[in-house]
Amino acid sequence: MKNLRLFLFISLSIALASCKKDDTPDQIIDEDSPTPPQLSLSYKFDVNGSTFNTNDSYRISDSLFVKFETVQFYLSNISLLKENESTQSVNDVVLLKTNNTNANLGDFTSGLYSGLKFSFGIDSLRNHADPTQYTSNNPLALQIPSMHWGWNQGYIFAIIDGKYSTDSLTESNLGNSFSYHIGLDQNYKDSVSLAFPSSILVNANQTTTLKIKINLASVFNNLSMSTDNSTTSSVNAGLALRVRNNLISGINLD
Repeated sequence: MKNLRLFLFISLSIALASCKKDDTPDQIIDEDSPTPPQLSLSYKFDVNGSTFNTNDSYRISDSLFVKFETVQFYLSNISLLKENESTQSVNDVVLLKTNNTNANLGDFTSGLYSGLKFSFGIDSLRNHADPTQYTSNNPLALQIPSMHWGWNQGYIFAIIDGKYSTDSLTESNLGNSFSYHIGLDQNYKDSVSLAFPSSILVNANQTTTLKIKINLASVFNNLSMSTDNSTTSSVNAGLALRVRNNLISGINLD
């Protein structure tokens, strides 16, 4: 009798477990679900159309030859302009360097877009943040060379350092130094827009690459190098603003 009761108990337990398992719906995985579009920024530096190489000598005009040693600057609040003139935000901040050519802008939204919009520098809300709070792969983290003056003055928006001369720069003609370090809240430039030649369609399951080029010769527009060769923004502030505007004017779609 005990054996019969044990047999019935085991049989009932197995039946209940089987019913519970069968009653649980299978998880449905939609393998065809679209992934968000990915955006990438491809950029290149040139000097009036000549391929850029650090430490090459470039002729800017009949009386100005330059050689670049360090060039890097921040673009932020990167967005795409939609056909109805609203914008769709992309990645927050990108640090453009001459030894890099690409920046990942992350996930995006499918749609038809008519242009690119960005800001130069770092907005005042983040300009005075502590760079050590960011992970090393974040453009706002500590950089080499440093892109931060300290919490009071904030980030250095752009560093452009090198040599200049009235003749071609060679080992026997090292020239004089120029140094443009642009920063401070007043030199932040919001809402710079570049219109696409024709609208682009950003699709799911695809990576769309935006291409820009930076003509570094524009930095020297209307500068007199005998006097306009150095600024730290707080010193020679007027020159900092002119160099900022010159640099922005050299940024174009490629």
